[in-house]
Amino acid sequence: MFRKQGKALTPEEKWMVLQVLRQSLEQQNHSKTEGYQQASYYTGVSEKVVIEIARYFEQTGTIPPMVKPGNRTNHKTLVAPNAIGQKNLF
Repeated sequence: MFRKQGKALTPEEKWMVLQVLRQSLEQQNHSKTEGYQQASYYTGVSEKVVIEIARYFEQTGTIPPMVKPGNRTNHKTLVAPNAIGQKNLF
């Protein structure tokens, strides 16, 4: 399964990653590293994402919540706060 890069994982996809990882570790008797690599290959997500999902599941017993992809940095404005709402700025 190959996914479009940068697209957020749905809850169903995260559960699928966990199931593939579990199956890989149980059936093949792999080390965790090999299991992460195999789950990454079969699900089409990066190994880092597989590790993050597995770590979160181990700590909380559930999958990570949905997040919106992209940069959400709030940049300071160059406009003076008292100038907002005025018609003639220049």
